[in-house]
Amino acid sequence: MISDEIKLSRLNLRKMNSDLLQRNSISLQHNSNVKQNVTNMQWMENKENVSFIRGNVTPSYFIGVKGLKQTRNMRPKWSIVWTWTVWCLLLLPYLCYAQETAPEVAPRTEDKEHWYRQAQEQLDQVLQERLNAIKGPAKNVILFVGDGMGMSTITAGRILKGQKLGFTGEEHQLTFEKFPHIALAKVSWDIEYKEHWYRQAQEQLDQVLQERLNAIKGPAKNVILFVGDGMGMSTITAGRILKGQKLGFTGEEHQLTFEKFPHIALAKTYTTDSQIGDSTGCATALMCGVKANVNTVGVDHRVKFEECLDSFNAQVPSLIDWAQKHGKSTGIVTNTRLTHGTPSALYAHSASRYWEDDSRMGMRSKAVCKDIARQLIEDLPGRNINVLLGGGRRHLLPESEADKEERDQRGRRSDGRHLIDEWVHDKKQRSLHAEYVWNKGQFDQIDPRRTNYLLGIFGYSHLDFEVDRNKGAGGDPSIAEMTIKAIQILQKNSKGFFLMVEGGRIDHAHHHNNARRALEEVVALDDAVAAALQFTSAADTLLVVTADHSHVMTFGGDNTPRGTPITGFDASVSDLDYKPYTTLLYGNGPGYAHATPSGRHNITAINPQDVNFVQQAAVPRKYETHSGEDVPVYATGPGSYLFSGTVEQSYIPHAIAYASCISDDTSHCEKPPSDDASAAKSPHTNMVPNFPHVAPSYPNLAPNIYHPGRYPHAHESPATFPVEERKYYDSHVNHQYGPGQGPDPNSGRTNGFNREFGFWNAAESLRPRSLLLSAVFLSLILR
Repeated sequence: MISDEIKLSRLNLRKMNSDLLQRNSISLQHNSNVKQNVTNMQWMENKENVSFIRGNVTPSYFIGVKGLKQTRNMRPKWSIVWTWTVWCLLLLPYLCYAQETAPEVAPRTEDKEHWYRQAQEQLDQVLQERLNAIKGPAKNVILFVGDGMGMSTITAGRILKGQKLGFTGEEHQLTFEKFPHIALAKVSWDIEYKEHWYRQAQEQLDQVLQERLNAIKGPAKNVILFVGDGMGMSTITAGRILKGQKLGFTGEEHQLTFEKFPHIALAKTYTTDSQIGDSTGCATALMCGVKANVNTVGVDHRVKFEECLDSFNAQVPSLIDWAQKHGKSTGIVTNTRLTHGTPSALYAHSASRYWEDDSRMGMRSKAVCKDIARQLIEDLPGRNINVLLGGGRRHLLPESEADKEERDQRGRRSDGRHLIDEWVHDKKQRSLHAEYVWNKGQFDQIDPRRTNYLLGIFGYSHLDFEVDRNKGAGGDPSIAEMTIKAIQILQKNSKGFFLMVEGGRIDHAHHHNNARRALEEVVALDDAVAAALQFTSAADTLLVVTADHSHVMTFGGDNTPRGTPITGFDASVSDLDYKPYTTLLYGNGPGYAHATPSGRHNITAINPQDVNFVQQAAVPRKYETHSGEDVPVYATGPGSYLFSGTVEQSYIPHAIAYASCISDDTSHCEKPPSDDASAAKSPHTNMVPNFPHVAPSYPNLAPNIYHPGRYPHAHESPATFPVEERKYYDSHVNHQYGPGQGPDPNSGRTNGFNREFGFWNAAESLRPRSLLLSAVFLSLILR
């Protein structure tokens, strides 16, 4: 039986053949490898004709046999024969091989429309659930308990069940993940009596019921999206305890500001080509509502890493695009570079996250595609963003220009352009009230009442970690201070605003197995959330807090006593090597380097609470990796009820757009929010002083990371040599990977050919049956 996909392909084949002949001639000129041929001859680029999805094979490849009969009378005949002969030689052996080995799956396309449609379905489901909320008491109750079933276990179990059903697994949902409501429970113990826990549960129950009664109707005028880069569940739990302990409590009973939000969802973080996502692939889902390939930003799944031409017809709009279209002011606050992975998804469209300036682009790509910094300054929506606060001056300055703060550093732009001056000139030319600042002293002098556009770039690269931040006039403002200033500028717009705030250095500390710095960054981000609550109204502002992905930090011990310092030792030693270990450990990373020939290093005499302490890791890696577990989504304010259950990460921006009436369909937005809705205020969490620095006493304090010059192979300190540059060292090279070099394990590339197709493995493993079918196919052509 012929599928609908095949029928549609037949109808389109005549039109595709003319494009095929043209593209075939182009592709042969760039025949550097087989991947280039297949990429440039995109004869199956329409979504109905996609033949390869994540390495799985669908029956649509049979269009070639029937389609040839429609080309017999076309001229020139031998050109057609030659074209299809090339296709047969390249693809048919692989298809035959794959048919024998690949599981049968339903044809799937994951273009922009797929993710939009999926988000709409999830949105409809949430709204329907809200309408159909069951009143009255429950007659029966069934409580299921998975002993030890944590977040990573649930995520991995979902994937396993999906794979056992014949799918890739990441998109699957366990039955209970379809339940509409989620709460995250804290597990701790103390000497409190039964009455204490009864009373606490009653208070929380009253709070939930009151929130339901006071649910704010109408759309959200303002939206603030907080993103903790790498802030997974274990990081949030440990961050909560650290903040509680810094306030003088045992810590376990504490709550971060955003943990008090009434609505919670869990988001799945895989990308279209990776089970465990990277920051840009996840940011594209989180900001644009479309899942993409790793290391690409602001584009859909058709764009492969560093394939510049792919990006022209695959760009996807972001939340900032939608907000500006509806007349709202927009802003970005981050402590990473403004051109970095997460913020760039809001304004850029690039086949490589590493094209932050033109010096890292190949000659052909540079001639056709814009780097990310240029898109921010020149293109929409970047040039119309009202507030831009972060780091990354080096990508906006020419090579001839020395940095004002780090005088020994120069810009990296090879085109000689000074994009900061161009930003200032553009705003003056348009008669806009704009200011540029580069240190805290200048930042503090900005009057938000007289400033409509603010560009603040406070670091040559990323801003310093919070524990290392210079709080003086020559230093950097905190995330909370930048958030307050941004709100004060943006809220002057009567139509509202959209603001994204990123705590990006959580991720960087985790990559170094430096848990203490990562948790301090969580505390700093939570302070920014508290500040936002204080300067906005719950009646018209939606706040969402989430992460792009998680990390492989674990939190465990053997009945560890309550109040144990969160970065400290477990109460007991290992029952195998009789050496102490910390309750925070990593699955992989540089912490393994401290193992000795006799086994795990004995860290008895070490102070694990030192801010430079590197946690031990199970598997050696130069840098720790991301985790594939789900990440939580916390929400409060108008429309916050849309965040419930287990959702795709690409659902989040669509829910935000629906809640704030910046989606294409605004029919639900006719009734404005009630004027008498109470504005729930949350007191700003006081900034607490950092723990005093403890003198380093052991090599495990990572001097190669935080103390430049201590190790001969150390290039720079973290502030100027961030972890994501592990793929490109600080040298002005267009391409790090030349012929014969090994692949970057995190880049989504493999030697020889795109890993989605696995062509060379297939070609090397041809079977006699495949060769016979190839001969039959060729005879049909020459007949």
